[in-house]
Amino acid sequence: MGFEVFLRCLEDDPTLGISRAAMRALFPVVEKESEADRWSVRYDHSNTCVVYLTSYTGQEEMIRFAMVERPCRDVRLWDAALAILKMGRVVFYSPGGPSVVASEAVRASLPAEEVAALGPVQLVQSGEEILRIIESS
Repeated sequence: MGFEVFLRCLEDDPTLGISRAAMRALFPVVEKESEADRWSVRYDHSNTCVVYLTSYTGQEEMIRFAMVERPCRDVRLWDAALAILKMGRVVFYSPGGPSVVASEAVRASLPAEEVAALGPVQLVQSGEEILRIIESS
């Protein structure tokens, strides 16, 4: 897929962000090709991507934002995205596609201006569901 997808923690408080260690454990990161805020991810020879991270200022271990460049179709990537969505108030979105959350509580807590900026917000329960949404948008 030749585009980017984004995961964003909606919390301003870094203690409520996503743990870098917990997030890293979800991906098969190729250490020799990666840096602290740029992870080369490889599931197999045809399913690779790059994950870029932004942490909270002064809290390098807490992730606020992630971008996946050229996401692959391997469902394990999308299962990892779902796991991250379940870690807190996190929203997933892609250009031209709907925004995605993993809980009704997160969807209900989104401010009206956030919904207006992100577009329709869909509730998902599986990585396969996220992949279908991405492929259909």
